Amino acid sequence: MELFILALNNGGTTLLHQLLATSPWVAALPTEGQFLPSWRGPNPVRLGVKHIYTEKESVFADPANYDWPAIKKDWYAKWTQHNPAARVRLEKSPTDLARVAMLQREFPGARFIVMARNPYAVVDGVLRGNPAATVRQAAVHVLRCLVLCRQAAENVPGSFAITYEMLTDATDATADKIVAWLPELERLDGRRAFFVKGKTAPISNMNRGQIANLSPAQRETARAVFAGGADVLRYWGYDDGL
Repeated sequence: MELFILALNNGGTTLLHQLLATSPWVAALPTEGQFLPSWRGPNPVRLGVKHIYTEKESVFADPANYDWPAIKKDWYAKWTQHNPAARVRLEKSPTDLARVAMLQREFPGARFIVMARNPYAVVDGVLRGNPAATVRQAAVHVLRCLVLCRQAAENVPGSFAITYEMLTDATDATADKIVAWLPELERLDGRRAFFVKGKTAPISNMNRGQIANLSPAQRETARAVFAGGADVLRYWGYDDGL
């Protein structure tokens, strides 16, 4: 069974990926599928949309831009190499949000974990990851990703929705819910330290510090963008988000 993480870039995907990989029955790729040397699909860095890929969403959503037989052959080889006994084969590339329909077609029976995160914290992550991006570009991208997350949570069979805040503030309870949803995982260990963003530490909520990185002017620019998607923010429980 394939398990895909559908989430915002800079939205806690590495942390969730590492948590899921604590299951003895998971096989994981050595890096995001989209950044493997053998990847045969659109690459956000090469397209000039690092961390803001929704600016070229149509490119990522076009099946003509992928060689799925080659991609699958490589992924399955790497999954088998990592854990030949795996019941669950895990992949996380943030751009998967733009190609959910393809993943459903290419991997029948796949399951999907959808995860949202406070949009202001994600804006900070986008700006740090791509200093050339403007605050408005980052906010527009984040809002679009939250829309895609909502669409996946509501419309994709075999999906399970959580938030970064659930993962970090109630790790054990959230891990238990994930295992109840996908028993093939058997167990997850959320009490160990994880290597994320260059440091090894226990799971913790980094939102407050990341939001504090934004200047008042940056927050207001982002707020103006997010005002156009207030219903999406409410859906994920963020309301204003600050």
